[in-house]
Amino acid sequence: MDVTTTTGGRDHDDGTHGSPGDGTDGPPVTVDVHDDPGRSRYVITEDGGEVGFVTYRMAGGVLDLVHTEVDPDHGGRGLAARLIGRTLDDARRRGLAVLPHYPYVRRYIDEHPDPYLDLVPAARRAEFGWTDGPSSRPPGGTSAGEPQGRSGGAGGSAP
Repeated sequence: MDVTTTTGGRDHDDGTHGSPGDGTDGPPVTVDVHDDPGRSRYVITEDGGEVGFVTYRMAGGVLDLVHTEVDPDHGGRGLAARLIGRTLDDARRRGLAVLPHYPYVRRYIDEHPDPYLDLVPAARRAEFGWTDGPSSRPPGGTSAGEPQGRSGGAGGSAP
């Protein structure tokens, strides 16, 4: 679905990569985001190794995003944002509606309303805290719902 070869060892939320002198230099890294329908998840890999995922339930043309994790050893490099962005892009490509039940996904949509809020059915938006348009903060604000690390602490936690 999405393969990007970076020129540095760090990805930034805006899609740029490390540049000489900023402390993010490193060998090229191949990042891939793909749907793994057998496990009901989108997976993000670096150089072929799984480093994170978002799990979902699919029913009737609706993609319900319920949990996100990024390996704490790979945290802080924008991988969760890339994972969610590419998942939402794929939902749009496939004509799916999205239910952002996981707080990090709600926050991502809240921070990127123009390309993604329309994926959430208008009749369901209030359920996720969007009652006055995209500028209203969904439940969880800016700190709840960080992708949970597999080891339980270093990658953030969610209730």
